[in-house]
Formats: sequence, structure tokens, C-alpha cells
Amino acid sequence: MEEVFARQPDDSQASIAQTFASNHEDGLAATGRIEHARSFVKWQERRIALLGKLQLFRDQGEAMCVLGKILQLKSEEEATSMYQRARKVGEAHGFFSVECRACQGLGLLAIQKGCDEEGADLLRNALAAAHLNETDEPGYEVDSLRCLTDALLHTRAIDEVEPLVARYREAAKTPSGFSFDELNILVKSARIHEVMRICTPRLGAPPNCFPHCFHDRCDPKGSMAFLQNNVRCPPMLGARRT
Repeated sequence: MEEVFARQPDDSQASIAQTFASNHEDGLAATGRIEHARSFVKWQERRIALLGKLQLFRDQGEAMCVLGKILQLKSEEEATSMYQRARKVGEAHGFFSVECRACQGLGLLAIQKGCDEEGADLLRNALAAAHLNETDEPGYEVDSLRCLTDALLHTRAIDEVEPLVARYREAAKTPSGFSFDELNILVKSARIHEVMRICTPRLGAPPNCFPHCFHDRCDPKGSMAFLQNNVRCPPMLGARRT
């Protein structure tokens, strides 16, 4: 098989490598078997090399980002290195779509390591690149908004995340009906509403204050939902600690 593969022109080899890589990616998703991951990496690396040889740099950068995602199963360091390579390809050849995907991957990895600010900055860069991407594909903006709003909610940056959720809602609208992203938006909107409702000062306290909440301005139902979502609001003027 290797001899037959090697006799093909480079563009045909790249197409064959893509087919094998896609098949193993599907197999990994369906079964979770590590053999599919190893085979995917092998064929994707061959495809990346061929795309560089063919000077199809946008495809090469996108393929690197897909490989980076799979490499996370093996090593965060290898995944980071692959995303950085992809970002260099995007920067060198002016492909904002590649810059977007690479920064998404790097940002999410940084957050996994506990570097929240670094990760959020990379995701902000991904969103800026998504707006400038050279295709008509809306997925770049939708994916960037999903990742960034998740990160900002994690760090309780409510002032920044609130307008982004509204933008996410507009970008995720589809003519085909209700999507996962629209459901995700509803959940995030509810979380923002709960945080703002609890943390906004009010005149007087309701009679049924939940005793272990930070503030005396919440009702039991709201406080419990607040605590279950692992969100804590900062101390405020006039708050009573218990």
C-alpha cells in the first residue's frame, strides 16, 4: 500500500491522507479506542506535510489545529506546540481563520492549566480574528463566542460577558431551527441574570433570607441556585456576613 501511495501525485496523496485521517477521527469519536487516535495522528501529520509542499497554507494551518485537538489526549505540551505552529502559519500567510482556531486551542489549554487571564486574552484574540476571517463561514465567530463567554463566566467577568452573550445569540441563529448554541445561550443568560439579581443592591431585605449566603438580599430559591452553580458574588456595601 505504501508503494501505491508513494506513486500518487502530491495532491492525490493529500486527499488520500485526509480520507484515512477522517475515518480514524470518526472511529475515535465512536469507540474511544486509542488505536484510532494513533492512526489519525500518523495520517494527519502526513497530510500536513503534503499541504505545506503544495503551498496550501490555510488548509495546512486548519489541519494543524485539528491535530492539536487530538494531541490533547496525549500531551498538553504537544498540543500547545501544534497550535503554536498553526498560529505561525496563519500569521505568515495572513489567514485569520487559522489564527482564530489556533488561539481558541491555546486559550482553552491555558485555562485548563489555571492561567485564566492568559487564556481569556487568547480567546479575545480568537474572536477578533474570527471577525476578520477570509471565509463566509459563521462558525469561527460562534465558536469563539462560545469559548470566550465560558471563560468569562468562569472568572465572573459579568460586565464583559453580558454584551457578548447577546452577540453570541445573534451569531448562533440558524434558519433550520433550535441549535445547541441557542440552548447554551439560554443557560448563560440565566447564569448572568442570577448573578446580577443577587449582587445588585436593593432597598431593604426580603423576609426569607437564606442564612449562609453572603448577602441578606436574596430569597432561598435564588440563593440555592446561585450556590449550586458555584458562583460567589463579592462583598457589597451594607452586606451582613453570617
